[in-house]
Amino acid sequence: MIKSPFFEKVKNTYIQIIQSMSMKPSDRDDLMVDYDSNLDHLFLSDMERLSAATELLIKAKELDDKMTVQAALVYIRISSVRLSGFFENITDDADLFLKKSVGPKISDTYKVPEHYNYPYK
Repeated sequence: MIKSPFFEKVKNTYIQIIQSMSMKPSDRDDLMVDYDSNLDHLFLSDMERLSAATELLIKAKELDDKMTVQAALVYIRISSVRLSGFFENITDDADLFLKKSVGPKISDTYKVPEHYNYPYK
């Protein structure tokens, strides 16, 4: 389960990476995440919209209200596209950091050290 303020932690860590990389202003223009916004609020707002649209779809389907079913599907699509863009922005910035990084390359045999307690292999 993701705990709040998860996305704010990601954003704040990204900001630290930006600062440590001494990125040029032209490179900062390529960043996709809105670092002035509260990412947790953006995410939760989009999830609430998706949830409301899903509930609307369920009710409209139960009542066989074809017009409202169509509207609910449009709302679900809009919310899903926004959420997809939200995650795509996080991904795009991670890609940019990796591209601009001067750190060591990760070998094929690399494993996260046990002391991090990282649960995935």
